[in-house]
Amino acid sequence: MHDKKWLVLDLLGDSPRVVGSGGRGKSHTSLERSLRERLPHKLAMPVRDAIRAASHAVPHEMTVVDFTASTKLAFAGIFGPDNQVHGMSVWIGDTTDEPGPPPAAAGITWNSLRRLIHLPVTLPRELRGPHVPNRSTLTPPEFFRAFEVEDSIAFIRTLLSPDPGAEYDCIARYQRAGESISAIHLALTGTNDHGELWKGIVHEVLPPEGSFPSLESATLAALPMLSPEDTHIVLVDIAKMRLLRWVTDPIREVQWKGQVDNRDTPHPDDVERIFAAVMPILTGEARSAQVNGIRLRRLNGAVDGRRWLVIDGDGTVLPEINGVAPALGLVRFRVVGYSTDPDDVPVDDDGHPGI
Repeated sequence: MHDKKWLVLDLLGDSPRVVGSGGRGKSHTSLERSLRERLPHKLAMPVRDAIRAASHAVPHEMTVVDFTASTKLAFAGIFGPDNQVHGMSVWIGDTTDEPGPPPAAAGITWNSLRRLIHLPVTLPRELRGPHVPNRSTLTPPEFFRAFEVEDSIAFIRTLLSPDPGAEYDCIARYQRAGESISAIHLALTGTNDHGELWKGIVHEVLPPEGSFPSLESATLAALPMLSPEDTHIVLVDIAKMRLLRWVTDPIREVQWKGQVDNRDTPHPDDVERIFAAVMPILTGEARSAQVNGIRLRRLNGAVDGRRWLVIDGDGTVLPEINGVAPALGLVRFRVVGYSTDPDDVPVDDDGHPGI
């Protein structure tokens, strides 16, 4: 049950901004406006000043204070990776009331250059559904397998765009362990000069009614029903040739880059073949490509000697949107066998500079 008296604030900018109110997501809205909408004018600005003061010493545990003879405030910090302050939840109510638990929330960092999502080590239980791996770093395919974003293609395109200071927010559904569908709101801001580092807050909200409207996302969702069992389809970042979101179930047995270490998943020789095949797409000379016999590193492949899973792959770029050149492509993999070729790549290798 959501206590609708809670606000969720983003503290990553120069001043607090509201990203959640009453169990609903907000698009980085003004704190002053949100307070004026729910409080008398003579109380709104003093409460704003109290919130700003609290934001300079954010508590790890919920702190409750009697603000006036009739108004009670409660504060709870929202922390991200490395215990960095990302935000704060604020409850505003009568002194005769007691605040319920704050919305489940966590600070996150999305590195679009390395294609990794960093979470707090102690992610709230309410946000860790059955498809969220039990570690503090996720790859994009793992994230999109756990959370159904309302328009995943628009979300991905935004995160791949180098636009410092850009803001983005969206709703995503997810399955709680043993429970019904829940929802989260993501509110992110581009935080560095190159635009590849996004920081923000993910917090639990009331699930939206109905289905998400995006035609592109609906089309992606229908593709698995048309794919044979040995065929797997994935959305990729073409320039980096990095997997972003599985459309079908992912290929089993494969050790994907970023899960265990930072080595490229394909055999080094196959990485070169992949980039050679994709180059005409990057230069605008082609819209599709095919590479057969790609060797992908297997999980625990050294145990049985079959170090590589062999696949054939082909793909095509997604169409331009508003004249913007495509950065995304759909790639189809078909599993064709195994390889016992040696794996001589050191475990501390960072892989091809383009991946």
